[in-house]
This record gives sequence, structure tokens and C-alpha cells, in this order.
Amino acid sequence: YDGRGVTIIDTPGIQSERTEVDHDAIAKRATIGADLVLYVLTNELFNPRLQQHFQFLAGTEGLGLAGKLAVVVNKMDREANSGDIIVAEVDRSIAPYTDTPVFLCAAKKYIDSHDPAHPPHLRERFLDASQFEQLLDSFDGFIREHGVLGRLATPVQAGIDLIEIAKES
Repeated sequence: YDGRGVTIIDTPGIQSERTEVDHDAIAKRATIGADLVLYVLTNELFNPRLQQHFQFLAGTEGLGLAGKLAVVVNKMDREANSGDIIVAEVDRSIAPYTDTPVFLCAAKKYIDSHDPAHPPHLRERFLDASQFEQLLDSFDGFIREHGVLGRLATPVQAGIDLIEIAKES
């Protein structure tokens, strides 16, 4: 996230049920030292397993990341419901952590908006549909609001996480 003093690390998908690679362990290790954690899902939203996993990430009986989490709903270009309905559904799924910010976007549309093979008017339409400008504005606000708190909490949480990983090994 150039120019903003933020490094974004994309972890493997979680809760994938694949046994040859422990994506959950890789993702858990990546949260050690993180100031902010984005929980990205598609417009299909939470199934029961993802909902349980989010509760584990957010709750004190799990990783306790509630103050550092935000939800990003991708593929909104495939969604017929309004953003307000999607946010309400996410809030229902993540309760009691409804103060978690929810961002909406369509990443593929954003990529298409930068493809020179498309005429300028179509690229502009793709950019609007991507909601990426709103996402980046919201993300900047999230960083301003939570970044300092995240940086204060990170060393303590990192120590706790390292102890937990050591116990699991």
C-alpha cells in the first residue's frame, strides 16, 4: 500500500479443507505482528465454518483480533442485493463484533479498469463498478483509526501468539 506506510500480506485461503497444506496455520502465523487484519470473502458471505472461524479470530477465546479486523466483501459486481443489505448480513454473521468495519468491492472490475484493451468509457465504468475508490478511502480511514491502536497492541499480541504456536509445536 505504497506511500501509506502499510505492508499488505495476502495469506492463503483459510478453512479450505485441503490436507496437504495447512493454510490455517500459515494464516495464523501471518497475523503475528500484524497491525491490521483484513478478512476477505466473496459475495456468498459466511457459511457456518467461516462464521465460526471469524468468531475464533475475533474473540478472546481465540486469537482476540477483534480490534484489528475488517471484513472485505469481494465480487460485489455479482451481487443483486444492495450494499446495505450485504453489510447487515455480515453484521448478523459476525455478531457480537458488529463494530468491525465492512468494505465492499469488485476486484476483477478494478483490474479490468486498467486494461488498455478496453475503451476509456468502459474502463471508467469498470472503475465505478469496482468500488475501489470507496474501498481505498475506507481503508485509509480504518488505518488512521485502528493503526495506532494496532501498533500499540501488536507487541503484546505477538508475544501471546508466539507462546501459543510454541505450545502447538
